Amino acid sequence: TLENIDILYRTNYSISLLSLINFFNKPEIFILTCRYYGDYFSVQNSNEEIKVLCEDFVTTIVSRNSNKNDNVFYTGLKNGKLIKWEIILLMPQKKETKFTIKEINHIYDHKSSITCIEIDNIKEIIVTSGKDKYIHIRKLYNFEILTVIDLTYCFGNDIISKSQNIFPSLIKISDLNCIYVLLYDFSDYF
Repeated sequence: TLENIDILYRTNYSISLLSLINFFNKPEIFILTCRYYGDYFSVQNSNEEIKVLCEDFVTTIVSRNSNKNDNVFYTGLKNGKLIKWEIILLMPQKKETKFTIKEINHIYDHKSSITCIEIDNIKEIIVTSGKDKYIHIRKLYNFEILTVIDLTYCFGNDIISKSQNIFPSLIKISDLNCIYVLLYDFSDYF
């Protein structure tokens, strides 16, 4: 229900794109979206839309896009679960691309809602952050933990550690192995 969804997720959709080469040797674009009022995410191409029901509210979705024909993407849930998915193209009927979606792997990554996911294909890592103010850096292929960053400890700031409204909303990794974190404070909404 609407009351159970954080104000952070009520008005913002999360969107990602994924590109595959279909059976006709043409690029096929898939649009991945989440943060609907139900516990599901949507994957659609020009012919079809599939809605996948999850166990909790889907807070973030991101494609791996390591090359032009990469069919893997990831979702983060409100309960802290990180899920790896795969788009499987089916044999076409007529000239339309049909597909299905399959879960590959999952892990309960955070003790609270996952707020963002960043993927670095060159380093083969996946970085997640949560409302618990932790950043987890994991191996991309098997989710093995590499390191954990506690933002309340790093900043040593009482405002960050005590406020539930401040959390990491965006993470970027540079070519020089620096991690940039954008903290978001949505206390203005109250």
